[in-house]
Amino acid sequence: MNTVTQFISENLKELLQFLKSISFSRAIRVGVAVTLPVLIGIELGYLEIGIAISFGAFWSSPSDVIGSFRHKQFSIRAEEVFPYLRYTTDLSFF
Repeated sequence: MNTVTQFISENLKELLQFLKSISFSRAIRVGVAVTLPVLIGIELGYLEIGIAISFGAFWSSPSDVIGSFRHKQFSIRAEEVFPYLRYTTDLSFF
């Protein structure tokens, strides 16, 4: 029984550390930014506009990175290229 409580306490500490991390808060922010426009669009009868805004929020989320200006510049460029490749070609892995 002692090993079980030790296992739970170690994993609980790890879980709490993850929940307090910046990565988790950014994931929550992206989730809300992608979900909320669709829900509002459904409620107001403009589902197409809500989906378009959600895709914009989803495809712009990689540019929200921590790092130097060079890292941010690279992520913004990737943000521009990936949707273009996805919608102009039939590359389903993007």
